[in-house]
Amino acid sequence: MWFVLLTWLTALTFVSALSDDKKQEKAVALIKDEFHKDDGGRKWKKEGETNVYSRFECNTRYKTGGVYWRISLHVHPEHQRQFDRIYAFEYKAGGEAFMGAVKPLGQWKDYNLVHKEQITRPECQVFCHKYEFNTDHKII
Repeated sequence: MWFVLLTWLTALTFVSALSDDKKQEKAVALIKDEFHKDDGGRKWKKEGETNVYSRFECNTRYKTGGVYWRISLHVHPEHQRQFDRIYAFEYKAGGEAFMGAVKPLGQWKDYNLVHKEQITRPECQVFCHKYEFNTDHKII
């Protein structure tokens, strides 16, 4: 009896791992198909700000393969745009979020999503291009 139960639990864990992999594939495809093209005009809500980046969330929910995805952007100052990221995550009420995909948005050379969506970048506060890295500092 224990062997059957253990086998069943192992199979169930394996199936859920496969479904997570499939979800991640769907999330990556969603970002590529919906956000890496020239249409823009989505509604974004500013969800938070730190001294390093601003977080925006898309008002539209996207459904692929029976999963509803939320899309979030972490937008950095212009001189730090290489750190920009786009996140696709599934959130179940009362549960934990499932992170489907994280893509380096600021490195898209052929498309500037932040500019196209008219999202404002935060002002640089930490390690800006004006930061005096070339100045000698004496530490006693």
